[in-house]
Amino acid sequence: MNPNDAARQQILQFFYERNHSATSRYGKKGSAVKLSDAKRELKARFALTQQQVMSDLT
Repeated sequence: MNPNDAARQQILQFFYERNHSATSRYGKKGSAVKLSDAKRELKARFALTQQQVMSDLT
């Protein structure tokens, strides 16, 4: 098992839930998200560092 698998699963879960609850693509309840906002939310929700998020997204 890759040590990054847990962080990658959390990132996928974040985007899945965001897309699932979206009412549109853009706007306050949309699925679109700025990378800086995604990093901030992932840090708050899963305690992921900016480096983990960037590394696992690329």
